[in-house]
Amino acid sequence: MTRRVTIQTPLGEQLQFRQLQGKEALSELFSLDVDLLSESKSIDPKALLGKSATIVVETEGGGTRYLDGIVTRFGLQGQDHRFYTYKARLSPWLWLATRQSDFKIFQNKTVPDIIEEVLGKYGYPLQRKLTQSYRTWDYCVQYNETDCAFVSRLMEHEGIYYFHEHSAGQHVLTLADDIVASHSPLAGAAVIPFYPPEKAAVADKENIHAWQLAQEIKPGRHYNDDYDFKKPKADLSNMRQTPPGHAHDSHEIYEWPGGYTEFGDGENYARSRLQSSLTGHSTVRGESRHRALAPGYTFTLENHPREDQNQQYLLTGLEYHFKENPQVSAVAPGTKGTPQEEGSFQKFTLQAQPTSLPYTPARTTPKPKTTGPQTAVVVGPPGEEIWTDQYGRVKVQFHWDRIGAMDENSSCWVRVSHPWAGLNYGSIHIPRIGQEVIVDFLNGDPDYPIITGRVYNGIQMPPWKLPDNKTQSGTLTNWSKGGGGASMLRFEDKKGIEHLELSNTYGNTYLNMGYLMHQGSGSQRGYGFELRTDLWGSIRADKGLLITTYPQDFTSKVASNNPDGFDQLGDGLAGTAALMEEAGQAVNAMNSAIGAINGLKTSHMMELSAGIAAMTGGKAAVATLSKASAALSAFSGGSGGDGHGGGGGGGGPEMLLPSNTDPAMPQAQALRELSKDITKPIVSIVSPEGHSMISPKPIVISSGQSASMHAKEHITVSSGAQLTQLAKSGMLIHVSEGGQRNTVAQGDVASEAQTGNMNLTAQHNITLASKADTATVIGNQNVNVQATSDSVLIKAAKHIRLQAGESITLTIGEGEGQASIKLTDQGVVVIKGKNGLIDLSELLDVHGAPIQLNCSSGE
Repeated sequence: MTRRVTIQTPLGEQLQFRQLQGKEALSELFSLDVDLLSESKSIDPKALLGKSATIVVETEGGGTRYLDGIVTRFGLQGQDHRFYTYKARLSPWLWLATRQSDFKIFQNKTVPDIIEEVLGKYGYPLQRKLTQSYRTWDYCVQYNETDCAFVSRLMEHEGIYYFHEHSAGQHVLTLADDIVASHSPLAGAAVIPFYPPEKAAVADKENIHAWQLAQEIKPGRHYNDDYDFKKPKADLSNMRQTPPGHAHDSHEIYEWPGGYTEFGDGENYARSRLQSSLTGHSTVRGESRHRALAPGYTFTLENHPREDQNQQYLLTGLEYHFKENPQVSAVAPGTKGTPQEEGSFQKFTLQAQPTSLPYTPARTTPKPKTTGPQTAVVVGPPGEEIWTDQYGRVKVQFHWDRIGAMDENSSCWVRVSHPWAGLNYGSIHIPRIGQEVIVDFLNGDPDYPIITGRVYNGIQMPPWKLPDNKTQSGTLTNWSKGGGGASMLRFEDKKGIEHLELSNTYGNTYLNMGYLMHQGSGSQRGYGFELRTDLWGSIRADKGLLITTYPQDFTSKVASNNPDGFDQLGDGLAGTAALMEEAGQAVNAMNSAIGAINGLKTSHMMELSAGIAAMTGGKAAVATLSKASAALSAFSGGSGGDGHGGGGGGGGPEMLLPSNTDPAMPQAQALRELSKDITKPIVSIVSPEGHSMISPKPIVISSGQSASMHAKEHITVSSGAQLTQLAKSGMLIHVSEGGQRNTVAQGDVASEAQTGNMNLTAQHNITLASKADTATVIGNQNVNVQATSDSVLIKAAKHIRLQAGESITLTIGEGEGQASIKLTDQGVVVIKGKNGLIDLSELLDVHGAPIQLNCSSGE
């Protein structure tokens, strides 16, 4: 008889079909176990394994139905009379993807693109019947899973399912996402009638003879949410609700994390998850002998007594049972007997779902979880040392990655854990290319790596030698790119040499605190701190700076308090204030003395002028003495101002001298108050044992206002060359006791009052002497020598000479008793007195000649 079911294999007629049992369903690998007969007992499985085999089924009306698959199992089962029995298993070519697992990274691809890339290498047909658009995955990892498991879980995640379209010699893997648009009606069986079992056997066409409808409680709501570090406050939650209308339709599935970072993607996933939950809500199960049935195709049921069942359905699963018996022997195995005709048999159990409900596959393929942290190597573009983005992320290559090229494409940007991270504050150490880092995964998801630490290895060793320096800890940087230097913060905890070092290679710049030693020689220098550099440095403090060698009592004082310096400065100013008061008294006394002297000079000149005028009445003498009188009148004229004052006798130009003993004192006192709390940008330097400022080159001290120097004891100013003192508004020197000595070892001394007067006064004697040469007193107009209470003594070892351009007058006494001698430039000697006596003990002569006295009348 004609067989309805046959098989096509590379062995041709050497194998005959006997029976098939198996199952095929959407998003499942079908498995068809086929019993075969052969007269050969020595068929080599290698002749069929991995090869295509096609079951050919003759359908009603002369059509053909194919079931194609890859022979994935083949073996000899036994012997049935003169035939040897073999069993083969047919699987889809996708089954081959279960034989290969991998660790692999995919970036910037959609799931359909990833599926085609993974499965394309198998060389079998694949087609898309997709209606939706799918997001681009920045980063997706196949993590220790087979190719089949990987693409299956991705499809389930996105709501994609697959089925197989069979034809002679091949089957096509078809991707679908819509229960209507992705599927076609069964060829030749778009409408299938229903007949009850008692009528199905005598029906004139193939039918469905068993139909079971079932519904079950499913969650009516799906809620998902996730987190995106780029938008940490964004609300990414989504909720979809489609209650089936039963008593428990308010139950909700909450999924976190949802596996997305964009709100729109979350909406799609929420809808897909809810559809997946509702897919099994209403299902039917039936039985049929219709040989055209195939999963992934639609049909319309008719003639069902329950009218709501007469609608279109998608076949979601099918269990096959074909049996085709060729001629076999009925005698004992191994002997020839009489052939028997046992006929053909077929039975199908189907699963279907109304096309009025969406179909979305259940997520049954688990996503692998990482089992713990692992290490990776930081990578980047050639020529770079640091490769990061605005978030401080880096890229890595995992040790399991066989495809990555150790460059910027080896992974996604990976976030880096830092000890402290805040709003534009915290600490940051960006891993550099070549460093080995510890990578963990958020929620154990290989798609979400995060760097949690760094480790040294045989190439990248610690910054200082271990275990020799095991007591040291800290940070040593490496300048990039090719900087050739480093910055370091190092702590040494070894007992006896505990210290901290902050250093920079530029200029050998170091800040050492604690135990100090020479960096090169290791020589010990004691405890403390040292800040040094071969370059330039600065100390800046906008609000004030305190430099002190006093200890700080942190239990009662804050860091800015400077009570020690405040007290020292206060004592110094107090001592200066006492000297100021004493100097003020001395200045007043000096003013009084100078005023009195000026009064005496004026009186003296007036008396002299009056005497001469009375004695001679000469106009020339009167004119000369008038000039002297005018000058002396100026001594007793006006008074000074602007800190300059007069004394007794009315003052005058000679009195335009400083009277403020310390004009800088108010600013010094104000600075003292600021030094107490350092609330203004001042610099305060205090030390209980003293300061030293030393330089072989110039030192400049400059003030825009006043400068004060105070000492309770001595002040010494010395210069190896010239010492210059400049003052614009006066100079005041006051010595309370001990005297003042001005000595010039070599060179001259010049003191000049260029526009005013010079006063030299003393309480007692004044000596003006030239030790080896001439002493000269010169006045441009007059020279006044006066002894107010005693004598003017002029003594010479040889000569005394008085010389004048007009006259010389010697006067003694007052009024009528006055006597005078006058010598004039005409050679006249005038001697005047009330009584005269000349007693010459010897003869006077002039160059040996007698003196002739020519006395006129009245002279």
